[in-house]
Amino acid sequence: MKQTTELVLIEGTFNSQEALKLVSSLLNYKINYHDLEIFSRKELDVNADISRSERRIAELKISGELLKEIIAEANKHNQNLSIHSIIKIELIDNEPTKPSL
Repeated sequence: MKQTTELVLIEGTFNSQEALKLVSSLLNYKINYHDLEIFSRKELDVNADISRSERRIAELKISGELLKEIIAEANKHNQNLSIHSIIKIELIDNEPTKPSL
C-alpha cells in the first residue's frame, strides 16, 4: 500500500537576509545530520559504508553555494525571495525478506 502525505515546511516571501538564514539553517542541519551519521557508523564499524552520507554532504554544500548566488542576485536587484518547500512523505511496503538458505 502506498500512501503519500505532503507537509508544507516553508511558505512565504522573505528578504535576502531572512532567506539566507532560513535556508542555510536547513542545509546546515542536514549536513550536521550526515556528519553525525558518518561518525556513528564509523564508531560501530570502521569499514562501514558512508558513501551515501558523503555524497549528500557534497550535494548539500553545492546547494549552499547556489543559494549564495541566488541571494547575491536578489541583493543586486533589491528583490525578495518567494520560498515554497514541501516535504513529500510516502508510506511504502517493505520488500519481503528472502529466507536464508
